[in-house]
Amino acid sequence: MPHKFKAYIAGFGSGKTWVGCGGICKGIWEHPSINQGYFAPTYPQIRDIFYPTVEEVAADWGLNVKINEGNKEVHFYYGRQYRGTTICRSMEKPQTIVGFKIGNALVDELDILPKEKARTAWRKIIARMRYKIDGLRNGIDVTTTPEGFKICLRAVC
Repeated sequence: MPHKFKAYIAGFGSGKTWVGCGGICKGIWEHPSINQGYFAPTYPQIRDIFYPTVEEVAADWGLNVKINEGNKEVHFYYGRQYRGTTICRSMEKPQTIVGFKIGNALVDELDILPKEKARTAWRKIIARMRYKIDGLRNGIDVTTTPEGFKICLRAVC
């Protein structure tokens, strides 16, 4: 899809993060060496949800990952060939989402943040989209439940 912003809206345990990780892997194949971002409400959610899911999804896309929990990064490889990195950040302190650039982002569970924190995180994430490459979407994918969709929409608009 060519849209700059996409939302994956489904119930609890339906595979929203799985689908979002597929978007990350698609970006790794289409634009190697372009950093991507993954954003969750807390670092424990990154560790407990994203890391195992992205490892599984990457394998389905023919990729291997090396998870660097210390730097909060996931490095993607095809065999021994480096393909790209996903930088993982918590949205607990949105003011810390600075100092790097990405070409695509997955924002997981934005709706569970307080409205003002979600709005600040959204703006900080958009500010990270700095690559100027033909064909690169510089877009954001968001996951939310149907219940959280209106909250999510109000928070970022």
